[in-house]
Amino acid sequence: MRAFAILAILPGMIAAAPTAWAQEPPAAVCRQGQPKDAVAACTGILSRKDVSPEVRALTLTNRGNAHGKMKDLDSALVDYDAAIALNPKLASAHNLRGVVLRQRGEYDQAIESYNVAISLQPQTAVFYSNRGIAHRWKRDYDKAMADLEAALKLNPNLSVPYNERAMIHRIRRDFNKALADHAESIRLAPTAWQPYSSRGFTHEARNDLRSALADLRKAQDISKAEEITRGIKRVEAKLAKLAAQPQSATPSQSPDGALPALSVAGAAPRVALVIGNGKYRAASPLPNPQSDADAVSKALNAVGFKVVLAQDLSREQFASVLKDFSAMADNAEWAVIYYAGHGIELGGNNYLVPVDAKFASDRDVSLEAVTLEQVLQSVEGASKLRLVILDACRDNPFAQKMIRSSGSRSIGKGLGNIEPDGTTLVAYAAKHGQTAEDGTGRNSPYASALIRNIQTPGLEINQVFRRVHDEVLAATGKRQQPFTYGALPSEPFVFRAK
Repeated sequence: MRAFAILAILPGMIAAAPTAWAQEPPAAVCRQGQPKDAVAACTGILSRKDVSPEVRALTLTNRGNAHGKMKDLDSALVDYDAAIALNPKLASAHNLRGVVLRQRGEYDQAIESYNVAISLQPQTAVFYSNRGIAHRWKRDYDKAMADLEAALKLNPNLSVPYNERAMIHRIRRDFNKALADHAESIRLAPTAWQPYSSRGFTHEARNDLRSALADLRKAQDISKAEEITRGIKRVEAKLAKLAAQPQSATPSQSPDGALPALSVAGAAPRVALVIGNGKYRAASPLPNPQSDADAVSKALNAVGFKVVLAQDLSREQFASVLKDFSAMADNAEWAVIYYAGHGIELGGNNYLVPVDAKFASDRDVSLEAVTLEQVLQSVEGASKLRLVILDACRDNPFAQKMIRSSGSRSIGKGLGNIEPDGTTLVAYAAKHGQTAEDGTGRNSPYASALIRNIQTPGLEINQVFRRVHDEVLAATGKRQQPFTYGALPSEPFVFRAK
């Protein structure tokens, strides 16, 4: 869905030089050519000494746009920053900079860029739409809705805000509103694949599998995007499972035509991803994460979870594991991620640290680490409970040698506060400002308490974490206080039934 949002802004946002440059062939290629050709054309223009600062800023913005299409986000960001340095009032550069930051998972910084773009051009609907997308990925759905509605008020003919608003309705399980917005998005952009695939996923969420498959196949007629292929395979597997059931056991349809919930063949109602990162290459190894992860995975398996255990992940491996697990979570009722290893807060953002991270500079953190938001997104598809457990609040081993490129980026102790939405809990081994202890045994105090309590029969999840809190506080002489963020509905959630 991110690609759809980016493409939708280009016609009105590509920078055009207000001089004769705009009429020359290199400028046209720089502005609208194929990405590689555009980079070359823009670079050629920038090499000329007679280019004014205004045209140079526009050319940098166009080259950044081409880099963004090529998924070279670092180069795109460098170009946008250079354009803004030359012309701080160039709204399109601030907006496109926000798009890149959002793609990198740096949602607060993206929103700041959109704020500047909006302050410069407050009547530009696309800027509000893009900020709304960032708020949605940040899981701040009320602010996202406000921005999307502001965009539609300014320009009711934009397809993207309708589609984004539909996805929020889907998350909130208001399927009638979601389908109405999907229909409007498709009417406004009938040749784009994303509105069809998005509506297909909404049909899947409401268990109208045949309608889901029809929409996903329409999307596939337009694009061979990987997410469409995965969705089609998943829905076909659900339909095959349904067809294999005896006729007497086939569920009846609800009044709106949707089928009751059905797990995909081979899927499990409760899934877990357990990660232990201890063998850091540019920092001292941690003694417990591997044994903690192994013990937690066995405990979760014992109480009925389908568990994926991953140890000592690089940045690339981390991203791949999260991507694969998100597909599992989409077909589960519970999705749990447990992570043991290094985690840091930088500039108000939380990051989990892969074993190949070096962090020579604070600017490297967003490039070499995994954001907590990425982790939360990978459990978002679970239908009942989403739980992320972070035994990662240790001292930052890179802090002393990390070059500080900006005085505005604060490096926190441990992990920073978070406010998850919906039926999502985020459990920290230590509250904000504290660090977690590895302890003297095979497992950390937090992991030991967690393992005991999730295997206690009949213990509701809130009681599990209250007991973990008390046990860790006692075991560490009150030096470490676990903290759980988020709130759950009144429905009881039990790891192990009596």
